Amino acid sequence: MDIRDIIIAAIGLVLGVLFEEPLTRLRNAVIHGCRKLLYKRPDRVVTSQLFSFGHLKTEWMIVDGDGEGEYAPQTVITHYEGHELELPEDLAKRKKEIKEQEEAKEKQGKSFLWNGSRYFLDKFVINRTDRYENLSLHLWFRPTDFYTFLATNISLDDKELREKYLQNIDWETTAPKYFSNDFALYLLIITSDEYVILPKRSESVGVYKNTYTTSLTEGVSRTLDRGTTSLAPDIYRCAIRGIGEELGVTDIPVSEITLLSFGVNTRYVQWSMLGFAKVNKTVEEIIEFRSRGVRDKWENSEFNIVKFTLHDIVKYVFTHEPWAPGALANIYQVLVHEFGREKTDKAISNYKK
Repeated sequence: MDIRDIIIAAIGLVLGVLFEEPLTRLRNAVIHGCRKLLYKRPDRVVTSQLFSFGHLKTEWMIVDGDGEGEYAPQTVITHYEGHELELPEDLAKRKKEIKEQEEAKEKQGKSFLWNGSRYFLDKFVINRTDRYENLSLHLWFRPTDFYTFLATNISLDDKELREKYLQNIDWETTAPKYFSNDFALYLLIITSDEYVILPKRSESVGVYKNTYTTSLTEGVSRTLDRGTTSLAPDIYRCAIRGIGEELGVTDIPVSEITLLSFGVNTRYVQWSMLGFAKVNKTVEEIIEFRSRGVRDKWENSEFNIVKFTLHDIVKYVFTHEPWAPGALANIYQVLVHEFGREKTDKAISNYKK
Protein backbone atom coordinates (compact mmCIF):
# COMPACT_ATOMS: atom_id res chain seq x y z
CA MET A 1 0.00 0.00 0.00
CA ASP A 2 1.50 3.36 -1.01
CA ILE A 3 1.15 6.67 0.77
CA ARG A 4 -1.82 7.68 -1.41
CA ASP A 5 -3.84 4.61 -0.35
CA ILE A 6 -3.03 5.28 3.29
CA ILE A 7 -4.25 8.89 2.97
CA ILE A 8 -7.49 7.81 1.25
CA ALA A 9 -8.13 5.17 3.92
CA ALA A 10 -7.52 7.70 6.69
CA ILE A 11 -9.90 10.22 5.12
CA GLY A 12 -12.57 7.48 4.77
CA LEU A 13 -12.16 6.56 8.44
CA VAL A 14 -12.54 10.19 9.55
CA LEU A 15 -15.61 10.75 7.36
CA GLY A 16 -17.16 7.53 8.67
CA VAL A 17 -16.71 8.63 12.27
CA LEU A 18 -18.04 12.13 11.54
CA PHE A 19 -21.15 11.07 9.62
CA GLU A 20 -22.02 7.62 10.94
CA GLU A 21 -24.07 8.86 13.91
CA PRO A 22 -26.10 11.49 11.98
CA LEU A 23 -26.80 9.02 9.18
CA THR A 24 -27.84 6.39 11.69
CA ARG A 25 -30.16 8.88 13.35
CA LEU A 26 -31.62 9.85 9.98
CA ARG A 27 -32.18 6.20 9.07
CA ASN A 28 -33.87 5.49 12.40
CA ALA A 29 -36.08 8.56 12.05
CA VAL A 30 -37.24 7.48 8.61
CA ILE A 31 -38.00 3.95 9.82
CA HIS A 32 -39.88 5.29 12.87
CA GLY A 33 -41.92 7.65 10.69
CA CYS A 34 -42.88 4.87 8.30
CA ARG A 35 -43.92 2.65 11.18
CA LYS A 36 -46.17 5.41 12.54
CA LEU A 37 -47.86 5.73 9.17
CA LEU A 38 -48.28 2.01 8.62
CA TYR A 39 -49.09 1.01 12.20
CA LYS A 40 -50.90 4.02 13.60
CA ARG A 41 -51.79 3.63 17.29
CA PRO A 42 -55.54 3.85 17.91
CA ASP A 43 -56.50 7.03 19.77
CA ARG A 44 -59.17 5.31 21.86
CA VAL A 45 -59.21 1.60 22.50
CA VAL A 46 -58.88 -1.70 20.63
CA THR A 47 -62.28 -2.35 19.06
CA SER A 48 -62.37 -6.03 20.02
CA GLN A 49 -62.41 -5.05 23.70
CA LEU A 50 -65.62 -3.04 23.32
CA PHE A 51 -69.14 -4.34 23.81
CA SER A 52 -71.41 -5.08 20.85
CA PHE A 53 -75.10 -5.99 20.84
CA GLY A 54 -75.19 -8.01 17.63
CA HIS A 55 -74.24 -5.59 14.84
CA LEU A 56 -74.68 -2.57 17.12
CA LYS A 57 -71.17 -1.44 18.09
CA THR A 58 -70.53 0.65 21.20
CA GLU A 59 -67.68 2.39 22.97
CA TRP A 60 -68.50 0.61 26.23
CA MET A 61 -65.96 -1.64 27.94
CA ILE A 62 -67.10 -4.18 30.51
CA VAL A 63 -64.33 -4.13 33.12
CA ASP A 64 -65.82 -6.66 35.54
CA GLY A 65 -68.87 -8.94 35.52
CA ASP A 66 -70.46 -11.18 32.88
CA GLY A 67 -74.17 -10.88 33.64
CA GLU A 68 -74.27 -14.21 35.44
CA GLY A 69 -72.44 -13.25 38.64
CA GLU A 70 -73.74 -10.67 41.10
CA TYR A 71 -72.40 -8.08 43.52
CA ALA A 72 -73.89 -7.77 46.97
CA PRO A 73 -74.23 -4.58 49.03
CA GLN A 74 -71.39 -5.70 51.29
CA THR A 75 -69.08 -6.41 48.32
CA VAL A 76 -69.33 -2.95 46.74
CA ILE A 77 -66.99 -1.09 49.10
CA THR A 78 -66.56 2.66 48.64
CA HIS A 79 -63.87 4.97 50.06
CA TYR A 80 -63.52 8.76 50.09
CA GLU A 81 -60.62 11.20 49.94
CA GLY A 82 -61.84 14.73 50.64
CA HIS A 83 -59.33 16.71 48.56
CA GLU A 84 -60.39 17.76 45.07
CA LEU A 85 -57.86 17.10 42.31
CA GLU A 86 -56.38 20.36 40.98
CA LEU A 87 -56.81 20.70 37.21
CA PRO A 88 -53.90 21.63 34.92
CA GLU A 89 -54.03 25.10 33.36
CA ASP A 90 -55.69 24.18 30.05
CA LEU A 91 -58.49 22.21 31.70
CA ALA A 92 -59.03 24.88 34.37
CA LYS A 93 -59.44 27.46 31.58
CA ARG A 94 -62.10 25.31 29.90
CA LYS A 95 -64.00 24.97 33.16
CA LYS A 96 -63.95 28.74 33.73
CA GLU A 97 -65.34 29.36 30.24
CA ILE A 98 -68.12 26.82 30.75
CA LYS A 99 -69.05 28.38 34.08
CA GLU A 100 -69.27 31.85 32.52
CA GLN A 101 -71.35 30.57 29.58
CA GLU A 102 -73.89 28.76 31.77
CA GLU A 103 -74.18 31.70 34.19
CA ALA A 104 -74.84 34.00 31.22
CA LYS A 105 -77.59 31.67 29.95
CA GLU A 106 -79.22 31.71 33.38
CA LYS A 107 -79.23 35.51 33.50
CA GLN A 108 -80.74 35.65 29.99
CA GLY A 109 -83.57 33.30 30.98
CA LYS A 110 -82.32 30.51 28.73
CA SER A 111 -82.00 26.80 29.51
CA PHE A 112 -78.72 26.24 31.35
CA LEU A 113 -76.73 23.48 33.02
CA TRP A 114 -76.22 23.83 36.77
CA ASN A 115 -73.04 22.81 38.52
CA GLY A 116 -74.14 19.85 40.62
CA SER A 117 -71.78 18.04 42.95
CA ARG A 118 -70.31 14.75 41.73
CA TYR A 119 -67.83 12.04 42.62
CA PHE A 120 -64.47 11.63 40.88
CA LEU A 121 -63.35 7.98 40.61
CA ASP A 122 -59.75 8.01 41.77
CA LYS A 123 -59.01 4.29 41.51
CA PHE A 124 -60.63 0.87 41.76
CA VAL A 125 -59.66 -2.68 42.72
CA ILE A 126 -61.52 -5.73 41.40
CA ASN A 127 -61.66 -8.70 43.74
CA ARG A 128 -63.61 -11.83 44.65
CA THR A 129 -65.01 -13.03 47.96
CA ASP A 130 -62.99 -15.74 49.67
CA ARG A 131 -65.51 -18.54 49.98
CA TYR A 132 -67.74 -18.39 46.90
CA GLU A 133 -65.69 -16.08 44.65
CA ASN A 134 -68.62 -13.72 44.20
CA LEU A 135 -68.00 -10.33 42.59
CA SER A 136 -66.30 -7.76 44.81
CA LEU A 137 -65.27 -4.19 44.02
CA HIS A 138 -63.42 -1.46 45.92
CA LEU A 139 -63.94 2.12 44.67
CA TRP A 140 -62.01 5.21 45.79
CA PHE A 141 -63.60 8.63 45.24
CA ARG A 142 -62.77 12.34 45.43
CA PRO A 143 -65.08 15.38 45.17
CA THR A 144 -65.74 16.99 41.78
CA ASP A 145 -68.59 18.83 40.01
CA PHE A 146 -70.56 18.93 36.77
CA TYR A 147 -68.65 21.83 35.18
CA THR A 148 -65.40 19.90 35.68
CA PHE A 149 -67.08 16.94 33.98
CA LEU A 150 -68.01 19.15 31.00
CA ALA A 151 -64.52 20.68 30.80
CA THR A 152 -62.78 17.30 30.87
CA ASN A 153 -64.86 14.24 29.97
CA ILE A 154 -67.27 15.87 27.52
CA SER A 155 -64.40 17.79 25.89
CA LEU A 156 -62.80 14.54 24.75
CA ASP A 157 -64.22 14.87 21.25
CA ASP A 158 -61.34 17.33 20.91
CA LYS A 159 -58.70 15.06 19.35
CA GLU A 160 -55.79 17.15 20.63
CA LEU A 161 -57.04 16.93 24.21
CA ARG A 162 -57.57 13.18 23.94
CA GLU A 163 -54.10 12.61 22.52
CA LYS A 164 -52.56 14.74 25.26
CA TYR A 165 -54.21 13.03 28.23
CA LEU A 166 -55.61 9.65 27.20
CA GLN A 167 -52.87 7.85 25.29
CA ASN A 168 -52.13 4.26 26.31
CA ILE A 169 -54.78 4.01 29.04
CA ASP A 170 -55.23 0.53 30.50
CA TRP A 171 -58.97 0.78 31.13
CA GLU A 172 -59.10 -2.51 33.00
CA THR A 173 -56.85 -1.24 35.80
CA THR A 174 -56.79 2.58 35.62
CA ALA A 175 -59.18 5.49 36.09
CA PRO A 176 -57.60 8.28 33.97
CA LYS A 177 -56.32 11.23 35.98
CA TYR A 178 -58.44 14.44 35.63
CA PHE A 179 -61.02 12.64 33.45
CA SER A 180 -62.97 10.31 35.73
CA ASN A 181 -65.48 12.94 36.85
CA ASP A 182 -68.58 10.83 36.43
CA PHE A 183 -69.88 7.74 38.16
CA ALA A 184 -73.37 6.52 37.37
CA LEU A 185 -75.79 3.64 37.67
CA TYR A 186 -77.68 1.90 34.84
CA LEU A 187 -80.69 -0.18 35.92
CA LEU A 188 -83.29 -2.06 33.93
CA ILE A 189 -86.57 -1.92 35.87
CA ILE A 190 -88.76 -5.04 35.67
CA THR A 191 -92.38 -4.63 36.80
CA SER A 192 -94.43 -7.24 38.66
CA ASP A 193 -96.38 -7.98 35.46
CA GLU A 194 -93.15 -8.57 33.48
CA TYR A 195 -92.65 -5.34 31.55
CA VAL A 196 -89.62 -3.06 31.31
CA ILE A 197 -89.37 0.66 30.71
CA LEU A 198 -87.01 1.83 27.94
CA PRO A 199 -87.17 5.62 27.65
CA LYS A 200 -85.66 8.04 25.17
CA ARG A 201 -83.51 10.81 26.60
CA SER A 202 -84.71 14.35 26.01
CA GLU A 203 -83.05 17.30 24.31
CA SER A 204 -82.52 18.94 27.71
CA VAL A 205 -79.98 16.50 29.17
CA GLY A 206 -76.25 17.26 29.10
CA VAL A 207 -75.00 14.26 27.09
CA TYR A 208 -76.45 11.61 24.76
CA LYS A 209 -79.42 13.76 23.84
CA ASN A 210 -82.27 11.97 21.99
CA THR A 211 -80.80 8.49 22.51
CA TYR A 212 -82.64 5.41 23.74
CA THR A 213 -81.54 4.16 27.10
CA THR A 214 -82.28 1.76 29.91
CA SER A 215 -84.97 2.34 32.55
CA LEU A 216 -82.75 4.31 34.91
CA THR A 217 -79.53 6.21 34.27
CA GLU A 218 -78.57 8.03 37.45
CA GLY A 219 -75.40 9.92 38.29
CA VAL A 220 -74.15 9.40 41.84
CA SER A 221 -74.53 12.64 43.78
CA ARG A 222 -72.21 13.81 46.58
CA THR A 223 -75.14 15.68 48.10
CA LEU A 224 -77.81 12.99 47.95
CA ASP A 225 -76.10 9.61 47.80
CA ARG A 226 -73.38 9.61 50.44
CA GLY A 227 -73.45 6.86 53.01
CA THR A 228 -74.82 7.17 56.52
CA THR A 229 -71.43 6.67 58.19
CA SER A 230 -69.03 8.41 55.76
CA LEU A 231 -68.87 10.79 52.79
CA ALA A 232 -68.25 7.87 50.41
CA PRO A 233 -71.20 7.13 48.12
CA ASP A 234 -73.74 4.40 48.74
CA ILE A 235 -74.47 2.95 45.27
CA TYR A 236 -77.67 1.25 46.43
CA ARG A 237 -78.95 4.47 47.98
CA CYS A 238 -78.42 6.12 44.60
CA ALA A 239 -80.48 3.36 42.96
CA ILE A 240 -83.38 3.77 45.38
CA ARG A 241 -83.34 7.57 44.96
CA GLY A 242 -83.21 7.36 41.17
CA ILE A 243 -86.12 4.93 40.95
CA GLY A 244 -88.17 7.26 43.13
CA GLU A 245 -87.28 10.39 41.16
CA GLU A 246 -87.89 8.94 37.69
CA LEU A 247 -90.62 6.34 38.27
CA GLY A 248 -92.29 7.48 41.47
CA VAL A 249 -91.67 4.12 43.19
CA THR A 250 -90.31 4.90 46.66
CA ASP A 251 -90.69 1.65 48.60
CA ILE A 252 -88.18 -0.62 46.83
CA PRO A 253 -85.96 -2.63 49.22
CA VAL A 254 -82.22 -3.07 48.64
CA SER A 255 -82.80 -6.81 48.24
CA GLU A 256 -84.61 -6.18 44.93
CA ILE A 257 -81.63 -4.35 43.40
CA THR A 258 -79.08 -6.58 41.66
CA LEU A 259 -75.79 -5.19 40.34
CA LEU A 260 -74.12 -7.25 37.61
CA SER A 261 -71.09 -5.42 36.27
CA PHE A 262 -68.71 -2.46 36.35
CA GLY A 263 -67.61 -0.72 33.17
CA VAL A 264 -66.70 2.48 31.36
CA ASN A 265 -67.77 4.50 28.36
CA THR A 266 -64.33 4.92 26.74
CA ARG A 267 -65.45 7.89 24.66
CA TYR A 268 -66.28 10.13 27.60
CA VAL A 269 -64.66 8.23 30.53
CA GLN A 270 -68.01 7.66 32.24
CA TRP A 271 -67.74 4.88 34.83
CA SER A 272 -70.86 2.97 35.83
CA MET A 273 -72.32 -0.08 37.48
CA LEU A 274 -75.02 -1.99 35.59
CA GLY A 275 -77.87 -4.08 36.94
CA PHE A 276 -81.63 -4.39 37.37
CA ALA A 277 -84.37 -3.94 39.92
CA LYS A 278 -87.64 -5.83 40.29
CA VAL A 279 -90.41 -3.59 41.60
CA ASN A 280 -93.63 -4.80 43.22
CA LYS A 281 -95.69 -2.57 40.96
CA THR A 282 -97.46 -3.16 37.64
CA VAL A 283 -96.61 -1.04 34.63
CA GLU A 284 -100.02 0.65 34.91
CA GLU A 285 -99.29 1.62 38.50
CA ILE A 286 -95.97 3.15 37.47
CA ILE A 287 -97.63 5.12 34.66
CA GLU A 288 -100.16 6.38 37.22
CA PHE A 289 -97.37 7.38 39.62
CA ARG A 290 -95.66 9.37 36.85
CA SER A 291 -98.91 11.09 35.88
CA ARG A 292 -98.97 12.66 39.34
CA GLY A 293 -95.55 14.18 38.72
CA VAL A 294 -92.01 12.92 39.34
CA ARG A 295 -88.90 14.97 39.96
CA ASP A 296 -86.85 14.04 36.86
CA LYS A 297 -89.63 13.58 34.30
CA TRP A 298 -87.96 16.20 32.07
CA GLU A 299 -84.93 13.94 31.43
CA ASN A 300 -86.88 11.68 29.06
CA SER A 301 -88.94 12.60 25.99
CA GLU A 302 -90.44 9.11 25.58
CA PHE A 303 -91.53 6.52 28.13
CA ASN A 304 -91.69 3.22 26.23
CA ILE A 305 -93.12 0.00 27.68
CA VAL A 306 -91.82 -3.36 26.38
CA LYS A 307 -92.79 -6.88 27.42
CA PHE A 308 -89.88 -8.56 29.21
CA THR A 309 -89.29 -11.45 26.85
CA LEU A 310 -86.19 -12.21 24.80
CA HIS A 311 -88.02 -11.71 21.51
CA ASP A 312 -89.66 -8.41 22.46
CA ILE A 313 -86.54 -6.85 23.99
CA VAL A 314 -84.23 -7.89 21.14
CA LYS A 315 -86.75 -6.64 18.56
CA TYR A 316 -87.09 -3.31 20.36
CA VAL A 317 -83.32 -2.82 20.54
CA PHE A 318 -82.80 -3.45 16.83
CA THR A 319 -85.74 -1.26 15.75
CA HIS A 320 -84.84 1.79 17.85
CA GLU A 321 -81.63 3.78 17.44
CA PRO A 322 -79.37 5.40 18.52
CA TRP A 323 -78.62 3.88 21.93
CA ALA A 324 -76.57 5.12 24.86
CA PRO A 325 -73.56 2.72 25.03
CA GLY A 326 -73.99 1.63 28.63
CA ALA A 327 -77.70 0.98 28.09
CA LEU A 328 -77.04 -1.74 25.51
CA ALA A 329 -74.54 -3.49 27.78
CA ASN A 330 -77.05 -3.20 30.64
CA ILE A 331 -79.89 -4.74 28.65
CA TYR A 332 -77.71 -7.59 27.37
CA GLN A 333 -76.41 -8.54 30.81
CA VAL A 334 -79.88 -8.55 32.36
CA LEU A 335 -81.10 -10.82 29.55
CA VAL A 336 -78.16 -13.15 30.23
CA HIS A 337 -78.92 -13.16 33.94
CA GLU A 338 -82.64 -13.89 33.51
CA PHE A 339 -82.72 -16.09 30.37
CA GLY A 340 -79.17 -17.49 30.10
CA ARG A 341 -76.27 -16.60 27.81
CA GLU A 342 -76.93 -19.27 25.19
CA LYS A 343 -80.58 -18.29 24.68
CA THR A 344 -79.75 -14.59 24.69
CA ASP A 345 -76.96 -14.88 22.12
CA LYS A 346 -79.15 -17.08 19.94
CA ALA A 347 -82.04 -14.59 20.06
CA ILE A 348 -79.72 -11.77 19.02
CA SER A 349 -77.98 -13.69 16.22
CA ASN A 350 -81.28 -15.09 14.85
CA TYR A 351 -83.19 -11.81 14.84
CA LYS A 352 -84.56 -10.81 11.43
CA LYS A 353 -86.39 -7.59 10.63
